Amino acid sequence: MWQVRNYLLAGLIALVVACAAFAQQTRNPDPQARPTVKIDVDVVVVPVTVVDRNNRYVASLSRENFHVWEDKAEQQILEFSQDDAPMSLGILLDTSGSMTEALPGARRNAGECLETGAQGDEYF
Repeated sequence: MWQVRNYLLAGLIALVVACAAFAQQTRNPDPQARPTVKIDVDVVVVPVTVVDRNNRYVASLSRENFHVWEDKAEQQILEFSQDDAPMSLGILLDTSGSMTEALPGARRNAGECLETGAQGDEYF
């Protein structure tokens, strides 16, 4: 019985040492061993959402309201559009006893979110 316990203890110690060595290796990888991909691009899409101080969406902006900088050099905005993008929305409702009075309103609000969605939106 003692021998089995000693073997298990020795195996556990070896496993811990191996895991520690692996963790140290992955924490400080050799930068020469990691491949680097560099690609020159002419156009980059920068999606933005603007809200005011009251966290309300601001939709009436134009190209002149934006500046894009890269390495301290201002970049030209070649194209500007205001498009609706599909969204993914997850809704969680607390149905515990503490929500008894608020649950009908919460369900109604969740339903309104689903009704106002656009084509391509995802809900869960």
